Amino acid sequence: MGDYFSARNFSPAENLLGSINGGVFIFRPEKVAALFEDYYYSGHNIKAKEKGSYEEAPMAYLTQTQHLFYALDPKFNVQMIYKIRGTQKGRGINRQRKIIPKFILKLYKKKYKEEWFPFDNYHVFAREILKESWILHLAGGYPHPKK
Repeated sequence: MGDYFSARNFSPAENLLGSINGGVFIFRPEKVAALFEDYYYSGHNIKAKEKGSYEEAPMAYLTQTQHLFYALDPKFNVQMIYKIRGTQKGRGINRQRKIIPKFILKLYKKKYKEEWFPFDNYHVFAREILKESWILHLAGGYPHPKK
């Protein structure tokens, strides 16, 4: 996990466990204002823009270096993007998607606002993941599984 933080110009630190998926943050500004000021007006922000993370990285760093990070069981936030990239079955789905001509994917995205064409094996895969998980996070333009 150190690479996540070092890529964003944070100092190395012990107990860095992982990134935080932002969702909704509620915090006391007087406790975090200095960290956010440093983050937004320093080299951190340049890297953050490249990585697409604006509040998640500083909150992950702050909570973990101050021993305030308590991770949930991973079953509560299984992310489809990592299941597709990190499993044999997911790689098969990704390969299947790559054989679709790009113009068809563009038309599909324009009509349905989703980047991923929903093959039947995609839906089967999502249902399999949900059998072992509480929450399946479909960020990044992934289609919602059929009922």
